[in-house]
Amino acid sequence: MTTGTTASLELVLEAPPPVRQPAIVLHGVQDRIIDKRVAEDLAGALPRAELIVMRGVGHAPQLEAPRHTARIVERFARRLDGGSDSQ
Repeated sequence: MTTGTTASLELVLEAPPPVRQPAIVLHGVQDRIIDKRVAEDLAGALPRAELIVMRGVGHAPQLEAPRHTARIVERFARRLDGGSDSQ
C-alpha cells in the first residue's frame, strides 16, 4: 500500500525539481514514516544534497532533538557562507 507521503516522494524522485542549491536531507534512524532508502534517493536526486542520518530521533528531528538539528543547520549554513564548520 502506498501512502500519500510515499506517493508524493515517488513523484519527486521520478522528476526531481530543478533544485541546484546546496541542500541537506535529515533522516532519523527511528523514523517509521519515511524509510531511509527514500531519504537516500531524495539526497541522490538533488545534485548538491547531503544526507545526514541522525541517531536517537524519528520522523521529526527538529522537534525531537532541536538543539542537535540547529547545530547541523548552523554548520551547513556556515559552510555555504565560506566559514569554518568547527566550533
